[in-house]
Amino acid sequence: MTGRSYKYPFVYGQIDPALFPFAKWRECCREALSVRSVREWASDRVDHDDNELLEQLQTRVLPRREL
Repeated sequence: MTGRSYKYPFVYGQIDPALFPFAKWRECCREALSVRSVREWASDRVDHDDNELLEQLQTRVLPRREL
């Protein structure tokens, strides 16, 4: 049985162009790499914690690890 015979074949680097949300992906990339966003996520945070990162860790990572 080959990977292509599965309903959802997870073959590396091969997507179904008809199903992939290119417009949304492009918009996410544009937003993440905007000057404002880069200044925000690339800033020096040595003197304080990133509240959004802490929130994600508390709500998504720690509960899965049962900590």
